[in-house]
Order: sequence, then structure tokens, then C-alpha cells
Amino acid sequence: MTDNGKKTKLYLENDFCIINKKDNKFYYSDKKNNIRNNILGEVVNSLINEYTNSTMSFDTFQYLEDYCKGVDTNYDNSLLFIHSMIRQYKLLAEKGKTIFSLNMSNVIVIDKTLFVFIGCGGIDDIGAGVIDIVNKNKVYANRKKAIENAGGELNKLFLAPEFNKSNDLGSNDDEEMEDESEKMLHYNTCNYSIGIILMYWFNGALAFKTQSFKKKCESLLKIHNTKVYYLIKRCIDTDSSLRGFLLI
Repeated sequence: MTDNGKKTKLYLENDFCIINKKDNKFYYSDKKNNIRNNILGEVVNSLINEYTNSTMSFDTFQYLEDYCKGVDTNYDNSLLFIHSMIRQYKLLAEKGKTIFSLNMSNVIVIDKTLFVFIGCGGIDDIGAGVIDIVNKNKVYANRKKAIENAGGELNKLFLAPEFNKSNDLGSNDDEEMEDESEKMLHYNTCNYSIGIILMYWFNGALAFKTQSFKKKCESLLKIHNTKVYYLIKRCIDTDSSLRGFLLI
């Protein structure tokens, strides 16, 4: 594919945006017909517009999974990830929304500095994995099915145990869930995936996939008594209402 004589390669396309590479630069463009009805698209567009000073261009682009295979997953860079995510979560919360679940393939990394949740690949906000906050601090428990029905892809390794019945925290597979169309959970429940991504960050892919949940927690002792350590502990708390996304 060429654009005015320049070779163009497509790196990402979803319901609200496209990222192309032309020569040695990456370019972000929104799908104007969709973005007006897509809150995640509006937020992502504003974050990249602000970061690039409206040029919508940048030098490097990676998915978080590829970034974590490199040498940049140190403590200082984990703070860049956290601050990027806090910014995006706040913008979504202002619109009454939150992210259902982050994972290694729905977060992109721009210039190894800006981390952005780009969505789960489905149609509209629900297919992107952006869900409503209702009654000030609640989310509906049945959003997993709704996201998947809208074409969104989720990864159970990063999914909160309350949405993913079988997990290392010991939820009961035989437990009868009450009517999921009415059941609500605290919106902090969704912050579980932030803690799991940071465990992946500090453990590495192989250890993350092979170690028990207990062993993964023990390996975090190398960052013990740091703000990130206590953020992780909060995000994986067994009481989902206490999973505040706070760096203190």
C-alpha cells in the first residue's frame, strides 16, 4: 500500500481508529463516523492528541505484550504505565464508564512512554470492554457475556475472579450466581487486571504463566515497601470493593 509515494503498513484497526506506519513514523487517525458515538474512541483520541501536540504521529508503537518482552519493565517505567492508566481511567470515569479488564493485547505503548487501553476489538463501547458505572460505584456482573457478544476478546488470566469463576483466589465453581442481569458489583472489582498486569510486568511472561498465584505474589518482595507493591496488593484484594486504583 502506498500513500503519495510513501509505503504504508497497517498496524492497528478497530471500531474507532487506525494506526499506520509511513516510512519511519506511525500515524493515528480516528474513524470520524464512529468516534462520535464511542466514548473510548473520544478518550483515546484526546490522549494521543495531547501527547503528540496534535500531530497524531509518533516514533514507536508496540502492544504491551511485546513491550514486556524487552528490557524496559523496570520500576520507574511501571510508574509511567500506572500514570497513563490513571489518566485514562479518570477520563472514562468522568463519562460514567470504566474498563472491564486490561490484558497484554489490549494496551498499546507509544514511544515507550504513553500506555493506552485501545479496547477489546468489538463493536461500540461494550465490545471494546468499556462498561457503565451505575448508582455511583457499581457495575453489572453480566458484562463479560455482553462484551463477548459484541465481538470483544477477553483473557481469563487477567479477568477479575468475580467475573471468572475458576481462579487461584479460590472462587467456588458450584456456587449458584443470582440473576446476573440484576447482580451488581463495586466498580473497583475491575481493577484486578491492573494488579495482574503489574505482576506479569515484574515476573516476566514465563514465570507468570507457570508459577502458582502464591509464588507470583512472593516474587514481588523485590519491590516490597514501594508504592507500586501496595498498589498491586490493593488491586488483587479478595474484597473487590477495596481494589482502589491508587498510587499512594
